Amino acid sequence: MTRLKHEEANTKQVGGTHYNSAYQHWDWVEDTGMGYLEAQATKYITRWRKKDGRKDVEKALHYVEKLLERFDKHHRTNRIQIKGSAAAAKLDKLTERFCKENKLSPAEAEIAHIMANWDERNDLTRVQFMLISIIEGLTAKELEKA
Repeated sequence: MTRLKHEEANTKQVGGTHYNSAYQHWDWVEDTGMGYLEAQATKYITRWRKKDGRKDVEKALHYVEKLLERFDKHHRTNRIQIKGSAAAAKLDKLTERFCKENKLSPAEAEIAHIMANWDERNDLTRVQFMLISIIEGLTAKELEKA
């Protein structure tokens, strides 16, 4: 019987190198307890410069739109909601590490921080406008990649 070779999941990537970093997106999502929609939005905003350009930013925006829809229909909020506590400080520290290791721009880092711990509709609306601004500000070279 042939045994499968075991290698740690973070040491390989299927389909590219856009997630390679010392602190990978899926580890940050698990460490922070982030919800599915937040995780998807941050996945796409984290990788857009390395993978699918404008299309990835549009996907991030789509997930934020779904969060807004869920908020409006069901008053769905972020399950984390720990602002102002020791847990919030830990979440901020994890997010800072993630942003640094993945070389996020200041706008991308702000989006990551908001998505990790949003608690009001205004937080999501702010991210929505930030994503639209990124899309509208893309250079011709970045648009070619889209």
